[in-house]
Amino acid sequence: MVKNNSLVYSKSWHPYLFGIYPVLFLYGYNITQISLRELLLPLFLILIFTLIFVSITNFFSRDIYKTGIIVSGFLVFIFSYVHFFDLATQYFDITFQQKNRYLLWSGAFLIFSFIVIISLIKSNLKNLTVILNLIALILVLIPLIRIGLYSIKSNIRSGNIKVPENIENNNSGYKIKSLESKRDIYYIIFDRYGSEKSLKKYYNTDISGFTSELRKRGFYIASDSKANYQGTDYSLVSSLNLDYLGNIDRRFSGNATDMKPLYALLRDYKVWHYLKDAGYSFIHFGSIWQPTSKNNNADMNFNIGSTEDFKLALYKTTYIYNLGVEWGIYDYRIQQKKNILYEFGKLGEMPLIKKTKFVFAHMLIPHPPYVFDNNGNFLDENVVDNRPRVENYRNSVLFANKKILQLVDKLISRSEIKPIIIIQGDEGPYPERYENMGKEFQWLKATKEELDEKMRIFNAYYLPGKETNLLYSNISPVNSFRLIFNMYFNTNYKLLQDKSYFTPDNKKPFEFQEIK
Repeated sequence: MVKNNSLVYSKSWHPYLFGIYPVLFLYGYNITQISLRELLLPLFLILIFTLIFVSITNFFSRDIYKTGIIVSGFLVFIFSYVHFFDLATQYFDITFQQKNRYLLWSGAFLIFSFIVIISLIKSNLKNLTVILNLIALILVLIPLIRIGLYSIKSNIRSGNIKVPENIENNNSGYKIKSLESKRDIYYIIFDRYGSEKSLKKYYNTDISGFTSELRKRGFYIASDSKANYQGTDYSLVSSLNLDYLGNIDRRFSGNATDMKPLYALLRDYKVWHYLKDAGYSFIHFGSIWQPTSKNNNADMNFNIGSTEDFKLALYKTTYIYNLGVEWGIYDYRIQQKKNILYEFGKLGEMPLIKKTKFVFAHMLIPHPPYVFDNNGNFLDENVVDNRPRVENYRNSVLFANKKILQLVDKLISRSEIKPIIIIQGDEGPYPERYENMGKEFQWLKATKEELDEKMRIFNAYYLPGKETNLLYSNISPVNSFRLIFNMYFNTNYKLLQDKSYFTPDNKKPFEFQEIK
């Protein structure tokens, strides 16, 4: 009896393939941005869950064919739920909570009915099992082939090129020197924070009171600053490595498609290396975005455990996510709120750490999801969905400004030696046509105003003990640390031309075109 059951188990393996297919599919779709190791935990958890579910179901059914079909049906439902939810969103004009509640109960009824029907079937389901095995195998092979082909092409393109551990350029080979009197350095990125001018022009948002308060505190506002690149990844690698991407690594140009070497330089970059050599501690504040969620090179990491992008994207496709939202177990919007408030709070405590330190923080505000009104009250998703995008963005900016002023006051007043502070947007907000069209939007056909809205950024410098005459209104992030290292650490970096680039083709992420 045991022998026969073992044999049958070996033939009914489609539940395990249906279980891992969503993970492989999502990875294959995002293979240029995600490392293979990120698959390990989701695959392990799904296989363990499937094994336990199969064992429990078979204990009651005593028919492994029925067991396999029940488990596969359940897994397909779990991972397909988001598509039904999106369909309902298009055709039913009811609130998010109503859609979620109705569909959760409808889905529970459907899966229960499916289990009952399969359990009551008297005929042998061996032939159906064979068909399901074949379907599941084909489904899994499709992303596996794509992953394999991509890996082969990636290795051919990369050759023996390695990401430089400590990049030196011909015109900037100066390491900073340790000085007796060191100042803490804070580099705080507010994702998609546009410039004062663009906020006024495109979002009817006046932040002159905010910039005036910063100037009173000694900040220089680079009012004409533009991002060097249109995306966070490109911009941060450029600013943290003091150069344009093509000069940093020749893979970041031409027909390359692999983003992982770029992401590696978001963790192993020039600024922290140089400051570490000069005796600085390195403190990292992470975001929900995987490349900056944690930095293993840092002496300290602050992040309250936000689910990283890939795992969150996978989790959000499932019935379990919507069930968690309904029951208040996990909602990524609440997690976004908690993480932002946590990071503001912890950043204000950094001066209390009696070490000379470099602090990098990537704050996903005013970046969506929009979770705050202008006074910091948490917004229900239904409220956000029924407000214009411009209003949601404006509220997020205004709330961020209040928290920034509070943070700045703490950093300055609590520090024994006044710190260096850079508050910067990595990119501006996306224009409305892009928000509506997504990846179908063609940057080559973008209007001058749309490019202007995307590239203009907020950029403010607090440089105590130094004259600000070396700063200028259109300084861009690529020159931020070149200038600071020259001013405070006696280096001799040449300032680069302040240029802005965009990628017109999503399939060629390193084919840049300069914005004139």
